[in-house]
Amino acid sequence: MDNAARSRGLRPNQGILNMARKADIKAIDQIVKKVGLSKTQRRLLHDEITKQNHSFEEIRKIAEEIKKLYPNK
Repeated sequence: MDNAARSRGLRPNQGILNMARKADIKAIDQIVKKVGLSKTQRRLLHDEITKQNHSFEEIRKIAEEIKKLYPNK
C-alpha cells in the first residue's frame, strides 16, 4: 500500500494526517462560532495559533482575548 501511495505522489499515512486536520478545523470552527468571532477576528486567531501546537482550551482562551481586544474588527 505504501508503494501505491508513493506512485501517486502521496506520502504513506497522509490520509490519516488529513483526517486529523479536518477534525482540528471542525473543533476550531466550533470555538469561533461559540466565541462569536468575525471573519477578521478568525483570521487574527489563525495567525496567532498557526504551528504553535496549542490545546483547544488554549485556542478558546486566545479567541476570547481576540474578541475583547479587537471588538470592532
